[in-house]
Amino acid sequence: MPLLGRDDDLSTLTNALSTENVIVLSGASGIGKTRLAIEAAQRYASSHNANMLVIKSNGESIYSDCSSYIDSDKENIIVVDDANELVQIRHLLSLALDNERPFAIKLLLTVRDYAKQSLFSAIDQIAKPHIIELQSLSSENIEKILKEIFQIANCDILDQILSIAKGNARLAVMAANCVKAKEFSSIRNAIDLFNGYYTPIISELDRQELLVASLVALFDAVSLTESALPVIIAEKKGISYPQFVEHCKVLHRKEVVNLLDNRAVRFDNQNLRDYLLNYIFYQEKSITPSEIIDLAFPKYRTRIIFALTTLLHLFNSPENVAYIEGEIRNAWSIIKHRDDESQKCFVESFSSVIPDESLLFIKQQIDALQEYHSLISVEKHRISPNPNRYYSEWIKLLSSFKEYDCFEDAIALAIRHLERNSEHPTDFYILFGDTWGFEYRSARNRYKNESLLIDKLLDYYRTLPSDRSALCLYSFIKENMQYSFSCTEETDERTIRFITFHLPACEEVYNIRHKCLEGLFLLYASPLHQKWADQLLSGLFNTHSSDEDAEIVQRDIEAFSKMFSSSLSATNMSHCNYLRQIHHACKDSNIPYPANLPKHTENRIYLIYTILSENYIYKYRNSDDADALRLKDIEELCSTTTTSEFDQLWQALSTAPLDACGNDWEIGNGINLIFLCLKEKREKFFDCANSYLAHKAPFALYCDTLIDGLISYLGFEESERFLNTFDFDYRRHWITKIYNQIPSDQIDESVCSRILSIKDQPPESIVPIHYETAQRVNAFESTFLKEYLLILIEKANSHPALLSNFLRPLTHKAKQSTTELLHIFEQSLDTLCNAYILALRGDLHFDYAGDLFLALVEKYSAFIPTVVSELVTERHSTSDTGLLNALWRSTNYAKLITIAMDALQTADVYSYYAEVFGHHFMSKSLENKNHAPKVKIWLNEHISEFGKDMSRMKFLFNILCNCQKDIFLQGLVSFCHVNKSFDDFKSLRLTETSRSWSGSEIPLIDKQLDFLDNLRAQLIGIDYAEHRAWISEWIQSARNYRSRIEAEEFMDRT
Repeated sequence: MPLLGRDDDLSTLTNALSTENVIVLSGASGIGKTRLAIEAAQRYASSHNANMLVIKSNGESIYSDCSSYIDSDKENIIVVDDANELVQIRHLLSLALDNERPFAIKLLLTVRDYAKQSLFSAIDQIAKPHIIELQSLSSENIEKILKEIFQIANCDILDQILSIAKGNARLAVMAANCVKAKEFSSIRNAIDLFNGYYTPIISELDRQELLVASLVALFDAVSLTESALPVIIAEKKGISYPQFVEHCKVLHRKEVVNLLDNRAVRFDNQNLRDYLLNYIFYQEKSITPSEIIDLAFPKYRTRIIFALTTLLHLFNSPENVAYIEGEIRNAWSIIKHRDDESQKCFVESFSSVIPDESLLFIKQQIDALQEYHSLISVEKHRISPNPNRYYSEWIKLLSSFKEYDCFEDAIALAIRHLERNSEHPTDFYILFGDTWGFEYRSARNRYKNESLLIDKLLDYYRTLPSDRSALCLYSFIKENMQYSFSCTEETDERTIRFITFHLPACEEVYNIRHKCLEGLFLLYASPLHQKWADQLLSGLFNTHSSDEDAEIVQRDIEAFSKMFSSSLSATNMSHCNYLRQIHHACKDSNIPYPANLPKHTENRIYLIYTILSENYIYKYRNSDDADALRLKDIEELCSTTTTSEFDQLWQALSTAPLDACGNDWEIGNGINLIFLCLKEKREKFFDCANSYLAHKAPFALYCDTLIDGLISYLGFEESERFLNTFDFDYRRHWITKIYNQIPSDQIDESVCSRILSIKDQPPESIVPIHYETAQRVNAFESTFLKEYLLILIEKANSHPALLSNFLRPLTHKAKQSTTELLHIFEQSLDTLCNAYILALRGDLHFDYAGDLFLALVEKYSAFIPTVVSELVTERHSTSDTGLLNALWRSTNYAKLITIAMDALQTADVYSYYAEVFGHHFMSKSLENKNHAPKVKIWLNEHISEFGKDMSRMKFLFNILCNCQKDIFLQGLVSFCHVNKSFDDFKSLRLTETSRSWSGSEIPLIDKQLDFLDNLRAQLIGIDYAEHRAWISEWIQSARNYRSRIEAEEFMDRT
């Protein structure tokens, strides 16, 4: 069979052979490493006229073989399969790295995943290999093969073949040939496929070896200890512990399992694993599923579920299904007498087999719940992306019952739970809205379950109209009246499929959506739930639909218009929102607007609102000047809109629903342009301004042109007085904007007095002037800046952001601005420092580069401990070290850094918190190429000066142990040269305080071992004999830990 689906891998490997002499190809057992390696080597040998050898270890010496077969007159390429088992691998490496040979020798080594670290350790000191990690063929690649070569397009057939193949191209091709021959039963029950593929392997195993292999397949990975459950089960079947271990060794040699140093055994070949599960449970029946469940449940629940699911999926026949279901029922007869947790786990695992028993168990648990009811508010409940999203374990169990024959009873139990205990309303929102809503497979039973569910929810609300029943109805309507749906599905252990689907235009779908609209009308007709209905209506026809949804959209609108036409009015702004959506939906779907519905265009004020709120950038996306066209639209609006209509507009914008429509920027921009256009018409400008401010100035954040207009007509002081006659949220912002625009030559005592009047205002209403404005006022009155800052300090105790905003310009201004402020406060620098601390509390990053901080501490170094104490409080993150990093820029950095580190050491916080902060500080300093040389100089000087001050040293090395290894190593060596005391050395950490990794921990442990070896090697002389002995103990401990972790990782694939 040709090498399928490996074109990219073959190209990568062949290219690597052109440039590398030693290549390691790693991957799981059975995925085709050897085949790929030989194919690549053959291709390379053919194109380069090279000699090719293939070596498979049998425990014998390869020296004479290599000498005989290597061709000294041409390039040689040697493929070594399972290279970790080759004792003389170093001999081959020396041949490959011999530069005196006239022709190169290239090594292509294959190794199974579990053994690659051992191989790397064996060859790492001789060569740095080029490593290629081979993955199982992806589902996408196999699917591509099935579609392109075999023209299989049916999704269900593709899914079944993918689940059989699990990355094995040969099995996929065998299954595809069955499909082409219309032998569909062969992929529903794949036993014949597996028999044809694996009989040669199975025939080489005796009965005990088959049983041991099957047990490893069942448990996936087994620790080779006498207490391991698979070993105990084997003993029950007449296989002793030593025999079990010996059989594992034989199976490893036959490449059935992978063995790790006689400590653990693991199954990597997924297809053979599936076949052996069939062997142990179906063919030989040497162990029954009920027996395994009795012994291993719930500890090995995941493996049991996986095994039984695999059997039913791949080897599906009426006899097999009946057998497994009978065994599960036999197991339930045992488990039901155990504790509630075991019963719950069993029901969660096998409810599809024992649905009635499961419902009874769940009912008993629900009836035992304490009666409790939460306040229900639909704004709080949304679909969560968290897969473990149910709070109630009983609702979580019920969520899987949708496809069962007893689904109606499951609905009744969910409602029973809600009526007894509604502590977590979101559970029911998710259950009724999402889990039990439309799925892309719902069409298979003609949407029977969704129809049943909406019927039951309508009955529930009609019978008992409450917030609880309304929530259920609301959630189903909210999540299932969409036109496009999406979900995810795991197709195998490494692949997630993202699915987007639309509903078909059919009577079943029409009926369900019609019932949803009936439910919506029921909610709308209820005074208690009309707001809930309004939320649904506000987005009902606002969801994106495509051409394929046009018929459904038309049927929805027809049904809606019949139910709601008499209830809607164009004078109601909320109704106008619904009607506008329907208008656009009809236009997009090319269907007529219902004659019995009013139109949103009949409301003049709403029409003006639509102009203000439209996304003009999108509207004029094909124009070079969208802003000019927008201004033209607003000019036309102003010319046709009366003062009275503007008054109605401001009122509408300041009340629901238009005050929270989500188009704040567009509306604010529109209002800003309105006052720009009205600026030349004084009377209309002031009429609209008075009306706008009387209605609390909606969307005022964007209305600078109104302020500009007031100033141009009234001047600065009168504009301030005018604004003070109104009460609206942004009044203080606007008055501050006026102060910021006052020219320097118009600043007088009155302006100073008015600005300083903030001392009589509550802190929450204060908007500070710009620092530049304060400077200009200070030029007129030299005491102003100090007085203003003192007021802000007083107010900032409860609202520290006041100072963050005011002082921020100083953090990126010319140095003379900071110098001026320092001069003003030179007799009271502590006051200025207090202001800085308050500013930090308002916004830690207000002085992001630390320029202001550096200016302060160079003048007043006693300020550093105060800042450090602030930085290590729970208000801030341990990674926010930017301010201290600024100290390296000082010419006096050594002194300032020492002060900072001493302050950090003595800070009144949990010591580990201070050490973590110190680690981030040192690490970031070392990452900065300008600071790193200074860090190294400071560390050397600090250790030289304080090497015998163990309080300082312990703190320092608790920080350095988490930094770069070379820095930590050099620090320890320098310490030992300054302080030879073994007791002091022993008190220091030699490893990180914490560490994290992705994948294997082994590389991290190896780095630690290298570090300890280097440290021991650098401590030369009799003075350090105790030190070296102590380090040797650390090394041995690390090696023991490595051995344990290696076994654990071997057992745990995750």
